[in-house]
Amino acid sequence: MPLGHSRHRRRVIVPLIILAAAAAVAVWGTRNESRRTDDVRQYVLAICQDIANRRDLTSRLGRLDPFIATQMVDFLRVALNDLPPSLEGLEIQVRSGDDPEFGDGSATHTAMIRVKDRDTLALRIVHQDQGGDLGIVGIWWP
Repeated sequence: MPLGHSRHRRRVIVPLIILAAAAAVAVWGTRNESRRTDDVRQYVLAICQDIANRRDLTSRLGRLDPFIATQMVDFLRVALNDLPPSLEGLEIQVRSGDDPEFGDGSATHTAMIRVKDRDTLALRIVHQDQGGDLGIVGIWWP
């Protein structure tokens, strides 16, 4: 086998291996982010279910100071007061990253809660990969 043929083969194979590895990392990252986004959506849905059914939700708010947790629960109840127990008309839109206008970069996701086609409340949420802990770090009315 001529020496030049072996070099040509390496020039072709090595970049192909690098491209395959990069594609695998991209697919894994997309799947991981999709899972995290779904985790956030389920977390917000559970909060909305608790509010609509008048259940205590302080345990869902993460490691907040008890006073702040109570204030946040009161705020959420006022903002989502019209939410029916059936959750009819509820839509939760989740996107990665913090809100550029209201955030400080500490949130990993932003969830917009829409009720009957109206933006009702936005939550800034942190999703910790280890243990899947979720917590609200900010709220605003759109």
